[in-house]
Amino acid sequence: MRQRRSQHGSTQWAKGVQRLVFGPLEDVEDDRQQAAAFRRFLIAGNLSPLTVKTYGESVRVFTDFLTARGMPLGVAAITREHVEAFISDQLVRWKPATAANRYRGVQRFFAWLAEEGEIKASPL
Repeated sequence: MRQRRSQHGSTQWAKGVQRLVFGPLEDVEDDRQQAAAFRRFLIAGNLSPLTVKTYGESVRVFTDFLTARGMPLGVAAITREHVEAFISDQLVRWKPATAANRYRGVQRFFAWLAEEGEIKASPL
């Protein structure tokens, strides 16, 4: 179990998910539960450990981007424009393949939030 946990990078990548606000009360414990639930969802989907790590890292980097620019962290307040600004920033900093991976990670995260009823619809 210890080896599998390190393969999926559970501690590092969940930090970004935990910093996003899932509800109006900004309940830190609820955010941790959501981060763990998203990770479980990815693992249960039989995604490779690298994909789980990459998607989590994408959410963490996206959260860092939003925070640095004073953009909303509440998942219901995030719009397509916020994600487009993030991807544009990634294209300036990294190779297109990296930006594409980050987009897919954020896209999957918002699709999962919509499936779980945390948001009405994905902004993507």
